[in-house]
Amino acid sequence: MDLSKFDEHTLLLAALRSEIDSKVVYKQVADRVKNALLKDKLKFLASLP
Repeated sequence: MDLSKFDEHTLLLAALRSEIDSKVVYKQVADRVKNALLKDKLKFLASLP
């Protein structure tokens, strides 16, 4: 993908949206997994700002 087509504002918004979406996914997966180590890692990732 050629990122030069996009301005900095658009790229920053896309990156923020990606982080927010990832946080939601990490929380959902953490609630479903039974492996304690994996659950802790996912919870940690979901708690990052």
